[in-house]
Amino acid sequence: MMPDDLPPMIYSLSAEGTPIVVVGTDEVGSQTEILQSHPDLVTTEQASALAKVVNHFAREFRYEVIEDPAAYEDAYRSQVAAEDADAEFQQGKPRLRDFGIPDFTAILAPHFDGATLVYYARDRYLGIPYRASVAASGDTVGTPSYTPMALSEIR
Repeated sequence: MMPDDLPPMIYSLSAEGTPIVVVGTDEVGSQTEILQSHPDLVTTEQASALAKVVNHFAREFRYEVIEDPAAYEDAYRSQVAAEDADAEFQQGKPRLRDFGIPDFTAILAPHFDGATLVYYARDRYLGIPYRASVAASGDTVGTPSYTPMALSEIR
């Protein structure tokens, strides 16, 4: 199967609440299972697809892979601009300006750096970005590590 011929993938949870991915008509319960049937995911051309699979099994729906860094930057800046800069911090009502602004030039689309898949993901609740990396070669992909990006004060 060529990389462009990947079947559609739907990210979901099983009846027991564990992450699954529906690949075509097959329900898959681990990234290892997907890689056994679709080793072409571990290619430069499929870095985004692989990042979404790895991210889903690692963080379920809590994080979203940033595939379009420019669109993410626009949305982040728009949200900050819409927030009241003079409002006081309120527990339970986080705002991006309470956290800061990342270096958007560092956020790249999913890619391989040698045998390491690197991608950026946003926390779906807060919207702040994380850098994720995971060893990926052949039909083996490890467990990703997530590092919060440094955020600068918004002035």
